[in-house]
Amino acid sequence: MISPSVSALVDGEVYVPGLPADYLVDTYGIPADQISKLGSAENPHGTSPLARRAVEQVLDRMSIYPEWTSRQLREVIARRYGVTPESVVCGSGETEVIALVIRAYAGPGEPVLMHAPCFPLYRIFATMENRKPVYVPMGKDFNLEMDHYLEALASRPKIAFLTSPHNPSGQLVSEADVRRVCEAAHENTLVVLDEAYIHYSETEGSVHLLRN
Repeated sequence: MISPSVSALVDGEVYVPGLPADYLVDTYGIPADQISKLGSAENPHGTSPLARRAVEQVLDRMSIYPEWTSRQLREVIARRYGVTPESVVCGSGETEVIALVIRAYAGPGEPVLMHAPCFPLYRIFATMENRKPVYVPMGKDFNLEMDHYLEALASRPKIAFLTSPHNPSGQLVSEADVRRVCEAAHENTLVVLDEAYIHYSETEGSVHLLRN
């Protein structure tokens, strides 16, 4: 149950994460090997062997805080995607980075553009920070209605969120449409391309556009 004090901070429905696999096993008797939980960008194939080995190598140091700017991780990510380490921000999951972006780039009362429906934490964090969510409704078949999105950019939102694959429809935003949004956005509008689920697609995503 959500307490009244928490729900009072949020305009609209609160975010409810997907049910854990253990709950489905215990409640519905579904065998664990028949469950593939894809919500929250979780890996249905289990822990990466490379990640497991990396954790094992630092077990004796896990009681100590790491270097606070995540320098080593940022440097590795920067080399992987061909950007500078100063261009990389790390957080405790994508949701913290979304909160940081909204707090840093939009002031109180300023508009934050998003599709409707969309990943609810865009709206929740914007509302909690006293920013103004602005919605572009999707079509009746969950089409992204990119022409309407481009029209909404004329209002000069401080942040414009795009999600590819879109949550909850799963649709990819084409590179051509990403470019159209960036070209149409005002110079004071930050375009945020959220590709948290891109690894479920058969594409490399659009990080390469940062180098153009």
